[in-house]
Amino acid sequence: MDRFVASLKNLRTPLIIMGTLLLSSGLTSCGFYTSQAEVAVQPSEEGNYNLESLDMYGIWEQVEPYGEVWHPDVGPDWRPFYYGRWAYTDEGWDWVSYENFGWIVYHYGDWVFSPDYGWLWIPGNLWSPARVHWLEFDDNICWAPMTPPGVEVGEPWEPGSGINFWIIVNIQNFTRENVGRYHVSRRFEEREHERFPIYRRAPEIGRVERFEGRRIEPVPLHRRIYRTPLGELRRNEYPPEEHRRILKHQRKLDHEVLHPNRQRMEERRRQREIQEGKRHHESEEHHGRERHERRKENKHDRD
Repeated sequence: MDRFVASLKNLRTPLIIMGTLLLSSGLTSCGFYTSQAEVAVQPSEEGNYNLESLDMYGIWEQVEPYGEVWHPDVGPDWRPFYYGRWAYTDEGWDWVSYENFGWIVYHYGDWVFSPDYGWLWIPGNLWSPARVHWLEFDDNICWAPMTPPGVEVGEPWEPGSGINFWIIVNIQNFTRENVGRYHVSRRFEEREHERFPIYRRAPEIGRVERFEGRRIEPVPLHRRIYRTPLGELRRNEYPPEEHRRILKHQRKLDHEVLHPNRQRMEERRRQREIQEGKRHHESEEHHGRERHERRKENKHDRD
């Protein structure tokens, strides 16, 4: 973890510059357009990303070339950006996750799929309402998790031999609760997509409203900043009615899909406390030696 933190510090400036370039040009690292805002959050001088909600629902693995990454403790059918819904806000389409850890892993960092581990989350310090690639064709809205540079997700109509990164829904189902349940799983006919314009952007609110036959009221958000060892992380807080829906789905997911491991969380907490105590002791010893050397030098000067 210390090596990962050091590498993240070294990459801090390039990451922020890259996020600015992506925002100004409208391009993602894999060539898919996005209209979602990205905000750089400065990391602090020391610490790690092991927040309790991540410790309880997954484990950290050292995976090259990404360093230390988080692997959710889930079954083979689980996928990111599936359990939740899309809400329109003053910053665009916000992913309202029904997973306890969603406020971190769907608004910061990237995702990659590994044949050995499954889905892996790579921490990052750029916040977005939803870290996804967007694509539209015909009456379909598609999204896929943001991937690290050099990892291509392909197109949603390509059969491919690996994991399918894309979730595809009919535009009429786009704002439904538990939107992943409405995923279009059929195979598209060869060259079917060529009959329609392709838009690589977040869905236009007016178009979604026309298909749903209703006006979509923006969800008011309260933004809170949480201080963590790695820096300040932003978390959206939703109106009471929305919050109650999230908690209802969250409890169901915990019981049926995620199975949180509180013992593992406590073990990681104790490990961090031991490491922190060790670092504090080593720091005190170092400062003690420095004070001793200064006293010797002062005594030598007086003599």
